[in-house]
Amino acid sequence: MLKSLMTEIFGVGPHPEETSGNLHDLQWEKRVLVIFSDPAGTKSDSQLRALMMDRDALRQRDLAIFTVDGNDVRPEFGSDVVPQAHTLRKELGCAPGTFAVVLVGKDGHVKSRFDDVVDPDVLFAEIDSMPMRQAEIHR
Repeated sequence: MLKSLMTEIFGVGPHPEETSGNLHDLQWEKRVLVIFSDPAGTKSDSQLRALMMDRDALRQRDLAIFTVDGNDVRPEFGSDVVPQAHTLRKELGCAPGTFAVVLVGKDGHVKSRFDDVVDPDVLFAEIDSMPMRQAEIHR
């Protein structure tokens, strides 16, 4: 209960070692955004900062955000699940040391991939155009 409340209010969950899983654990519940870190970390830090400026928009779109840096995966927003780095790299096709932002829909399929920092409004527009999101908006 406390973990769920912390996730809902603050967008963060327990320490990564407390839970583990994979993207399938989030299917039909969350849209997932995975930020694969560049070697210097500048692009990934910039991307995360830009996204976190509008937590309400993230929450409204049921987003879970993870950063992958080397073998470390950090749940940054909206999830207690902590997938393994090698699993994310394999499932989403991203080589170590390569910056990428990958959006996965609630159906578990990759919807978009970006090789550079992307404006959050572009991501939100992409999500808002999805049929499942359209249904959520009109409920």
